Amino acid sequence: MPDPTARPTAHQSPAAVGVPFPNTVTGPSVSSGVPAPIEVPVEYGVGEHELVTADLLLRPLREVDRGPCLEALRSARPSLDETMPLHEPGWLDEDVFERQLAWSLEGITRGTAVRRAVRDRGTGLLLGMCNLMKIERGLSSRAEISVWLRPEATGRGLATEAVTAVVDDAFEDLPRGQGLFELSAWVRPHNSSSLRILEKLRFTRTSDAPQPMNIGGTWETHVQWMQTVDRWAVYREGLDQPRSESSPSLSGGPASAASAPASTGSSGRPSVGSSASVPD
Repeated sequence: MPDPTARPTAHQSPAAVGVPFPNTVTGPSVSSGVPAPIEVPVEYGVGEHELVTADLLLRPLREVDRGPCLEALRSARPSLDETMPLHEPGWLDEDVFERQLAWSLEGITRGTAVRRAVRDRGTGLLLGMCNLMKIERGLSSRAEISVWLRPEATGRGLATEAVTAVVDDAFEDLPRGQGLFELSAWVRPHNSSSLRILEKLRFTRTSDAPQPMNIGGTWETHVQWMQTVDRWAVYREGLDQPRSESSPSLSGGPASAASAPASTGSSGRPSVGSSASVPD
């Protein structure tokens, strides 16, 4: 559930949640390939802050992303249909965006998901999405993660960079991050690019048997990969990489990067930075 003490960030319109907003802030938008300031509403809640890495800006999907997201979906459609179908039979790209937007707003309102659009910080181009879904809190405190990028953005380490930022945020203590203990990713056995990312980030394949999953109206076998907060802290300690802070929208821009080792948060769990870039 949203935490009223968490840091303020921008996401949906007042009508989407039925509550007034006390402030507005500026954030980047793209109408002609160049970032421009726009006014967006602010609400207090957990997990709604932007993540800033060396190359990327990740922020919750919003209506303003419609045009750029449709363009990215059209570009990525062939690869998505093969590895992670988002289209139900007979669906248009617009139908996929409507569902993703509805899920994004519902996830933030209920505290069950954070679906972030991934943008190139240099050009403002929307590259794809990196999602934290099925968030469970309590003793389990876990979620699922997924990512997709348009083909022209692949092969540059950007998907790994986006996933690293989202995993950092997932394992960071509340209210700064999601305060989770475990992440899982379900991947088709032939999705070699996603498997390389998971292996690079030290996810481990579970011993569970592959499971058939209905994605986009098609049943396909998927295997489960896992990462835990403890293993992630060890992995991040071994990286000689600068970490950038999460960027709450109230700041109006990316936070500065700073090298920082893992520390111990108030809960006693390892506390890691909110985002970082990793090498190819």
